[in-house]
Amino acid sequence: FKQISQAYEVLSNPEKKRIYDTGGEQALKEGGMNSGFSSPMDIFDVFFGGGGGSRRRARGENVVHRLSVSLEELYKGTTRKLALQKNVICDKCE
Repeated sequence: FKQISQAYEVLSNPEKKRIYDTGGEQALKEGGMNSGFSSPMDIFDVFFGGGGGSRRRARGENVVHRLSVSLEELYKGTTRKLALQKNVICDKCE
């Protein structure tokens, strides 16, 4: 329950989520004070939109799906399958 509460706290707070997305759990523990750059060239990504450093694909919006679980499932854990459809544009159509 403690881990679920911590995860909810991070995911429901846009600033904490941004820190976690860029630097992971360690960045949260440090209060987001680290630079978040894995290489010196990553700073160019910030100013010039990808001029250096690692090239990551832009992330889309989060997918939200309401899922009902029982208290017992929360306590003991459970596995569920979730089928999603994703619309993509083919290379020829772009």
